[in-house]
Amino acid sequence: MSRNSAVSLFVAAMVWLVLATVSYAEEGMIPIKSYEGKKEYTYWILTPEDLLMCLGLGGDMLTLRKDIPAQEKKLDELKEKVVNLGGAIEKKRATENLSQKDLEKINKAVDAYAKINKAHTDLLAKYNDNVDKLNESLEKYKNQCDGRKFYQEDYNAILKGEM
Repeated sequence: MSRNSAVSLFVAAMVWLVLATVSYAEEGMIPIKSYEGKKEYTYWILTPEDLLMCLGLGGDMLTLRKDIPAQEKKLDELKEKVVNLGGAIEKKRATENLSQKDLEKINKAVDAYAKINKAHTDLLAKYNDNVDKLNESLEKYKNQCDGRKFYQEDYNAILKGEM
């Protein structure tokens, strides 16, 4: 493994450790101790590199689990504004004998509507991307991390920055 990829893995693990509020046991991995310092890595026992990857996935999922509900709330707020402003514009346009001032107000409202609608569209794209990323991370975690064991010594070394 190159130094840059090792540093990247370490950084990902540290980001996860800072963000995580749950223990690794709650994320589905199982700590074990080596027998007299001897370790054997198998499919069911994560290597230090795999453990770093799993910790990084845990951090990604934790961040996305926080971001997605906040984005949903903001999307709902923007959608409500779009619907209300659109209705107000249509109602005002239906009025007979509009003055020049009324037309200017409608034009400003249409500009505001366009901006709010664009913000909603942009946020919806980001939200959908985050949902996709979360699903991919969950699937990868399920297939490569969940239920697998790791050596507590490896985890402790990661915490100390030794891996």
